[in-house]
Amino acid sequence: MRIAIVGGGITGLAAAYDLERLTDAQIDLFEASDRLGGKLGTERLGDLIVEGGPDCFFAAKPGVFEFIQELGLEDQLIAPKQKEFAMLVGGKLHRVPAGLVRLAGPDPQAVEAATFLTERGKAEWHGRLARGYQGRPAPDEDESIRSFFTKRFGDEFTRLVAEPLLAGTHGGDAERLSMRALYPAYYQSPIAPPLERPTFLSFRSGMQSLVDALVNGLQRTQVHLNTGISAIDRPFRARMDTAAACQGFALRYRRSPIQGGTEAVEEFDCLLLAIPANHAASLAPGDLAQKLRQIPHRSSAIVTLAYRREEVGHPLDGTGFLVPPSEPGTISGATWSSEKWDGRAPGDQVLLRVFLREGHHSVEEAREAIEPLLSIQGEPLYSSIKTWPEALPQYEVGHLDRLAEIDALLAQYPRLFLAGTSFRGVGVPDCLRQGREIAKKIAETL
Repeated sequence: MRIAIVGGGITGLAAAYDLERLTDAQIDLFEASDRLGGKLGTERLGDLIVEGGPDCFFAAKPGVFEFIQELGLEDQLIAPKQKEFAMLVGGKLHRVPAGLVRLAGPDPQAVEAATFLTERGKAEWHGRLARGYQGRPAPDEDESIRSFFTKRFGDEFTRLVAEPLLAGTHGGDAERLSMRALYPAYYQSPIAPPLERPTFLSFRSGMQSLVDALVNGLQRTQVHLNTGISAIDRPFRARMDTAAACQGFALRYRRSPIQGGTEAVEEFDCLLLAIPANHAASLAPGDLAQKLRQIPHRSSAIVTLAYRREEVGHPLDGTGFLVPPSEPGTISGATWSSEKWDGRAPGDQVLLRVFLREGHHSVEEAREAIEPLLSIQGEPLYSSIKTWPEALPQYEVGHLDRLAEIDALLAQYPRLFLAGTSFRGVGVPDCLRQGREIAKKIAETL
């Protein structure tokens, strides 16, 4: 039996890792780029540790800590040095009171202490709280993040607190993003939903440690880098019938330039597309491709900057700041990496990560936004930008219904599987979970 995995990100790697332990099948993993790990990647540049994508993961997700232990990474885990953060409102940084985002719902005293909320906004929040919200959505009903929170806390609190915390981190529009798909536990809660910033962890040497552990755990998987799949000849390009579907998959791909750049076709019994929905759509048959294209994606860019500490006037207290989507500007937030995590920069330097809004993609734009805000006088010692075109899936209202329709179409192909950030979770633990769940399903079909 042969299994093909298309996509060498965290989802594909987790699937390959478990498949080696669950089956005796031959496993081939195809990755179009020259490296594994997808959006996870760490560079060590002298004394700087620079992340190209996520710098941490949500440690409370079910199963993730146990898997970290299985990979032998437990002793490399580190927690943030600080947890406080700020909100950029009206051109000024305002500390977010801890009780504003606590698990049981916002603390009234914290609401009063929030200097970026107006008296009108605070009064609206208190009024909504006093009236209470008795509504509870039906299990199959969906609602946008903005609608959900406005009903409970009012417009201003939603715009300046809920949206940057829950929608801004996805790079999306709170009026369109699905509460049911992104935050199902909160959505079904009859009480005020929690807004607490959850516990995040990272690795002493950066998130690349997770990628390396997964790759090093692969013993039988044949990895094909710089190898993109150009077509799935059968059954998608053949006449579709039950017999063709049962015959497996003929993958057409182009070998890497090192291997001569020639095109080849190989046969596989099972196929996992662990790639974004918009990429999978280019390989899928008509009806399935159409549904996959209905999952929109947005682009993002991260600028990393290092400065001499003596040239930064701001104390850099906390971990960074968020910018509510309703505020003007080119950035959606920033993280003080050197203050948030141990070992990211020498003591006499500060390392910053600045997140650009969609449509902005230059180091200069990040500098123009961050340097006046932090009273930075000198030139950066280091600067870089990492762009991720159409890399942020948007779980818009109706996302779970679209997934149900995709699943119904997939039923025509019993050994075709889809997984990754476009589908059932965007965080690192979600990707690990999806890869491992699909591995179990594949093993059950063999």
